[in-house]
Amino acid sequence: MLALGERVRARIRAIADEIHNQPEKHGPIDAALETWRVALLNLAWDVSEGAFTLAATRKQQVRAMRILNRCIYEYAVRLEYYAIERVTAIEDWIKSRAWLAKLVSRGIDEKDKANWDAETHQAYADMVSASGKLRRHKHTDMLKRILEARGHDQENAEKGVEHGENFYSIASSFVHGSEGVFYDMFSLEPGSESWKLHDRSLRLGEYDMLHEAVFYLILMLFAESMHRGKDLGAHSYWRELDLTSGKWEQTPKLG
Repeated sequence: MLALGERVRARIRAIADEIHNQPEKHGPIDAALETWRVALLNLAWDVSEGAFTLAATRKQQVRAMRILNRCIYEYAVRLEYYAIERVTAIEDWIKSRAWLAKLVSRGIDEKDKANWDAETHQAYADMVSASGKLRRHKHTDMLKRILEARGHDQENAEKGVEHGENFYSIASSFVHGSEGVFYDMFSLEPGSESWKLHDRSLRLGEYDMLHEAVFYLILMLFAESMHRGKDLGAHSYWRELDLTSGKWEQTPKLG
């Protein structure tokens, strides 16, 4: 399964490079969509290396794998969402400049500005003059829109959102160190009121975490196929994952 994951990961790398190296197009639509696609595909390629490295070490660092898997999952959801809501992708791309301007302005020491030349002052002024506020899309809203666009009726879409939110919330508890981690760290000793601390994960399996990572990379490939309107073989990889893992009754379906 790790070998399958590496093959999908290599395919994602090639696709991101292909988009990035194609002749530059003009206009906000092409620029926005290409920027988002390259960024999200590259993030998935980058972060998944960490998940696969942890799996290869066999040191049971599954909590760390779940954190990384949550990231890949979120990249896949956003990539598919932007394939459906292209206008939103453009708006988010435009407003991202204002968000970056705020970060830049906060990190500049006024004393350093005294040593800038005129060109640097102008570049800085152009940057921080950007206006607008970047929207934060709720994970559940994006997921609901995706499932509806895939053709699921309201009942199934709601079930899918509930399942996705359950995964997302639990995984987020590891990221933020919230009370959600308790269920994986502590267990009540039988016949007593004493709680046992589990240094490594109590409930998450290493094989399951690897399965997650590979599937979410395949989901990235599926999302990119929607941007292109072209089959990139995601379903073939998904079928291979089913056969390799023996989880054909548990693996979420594509499309």
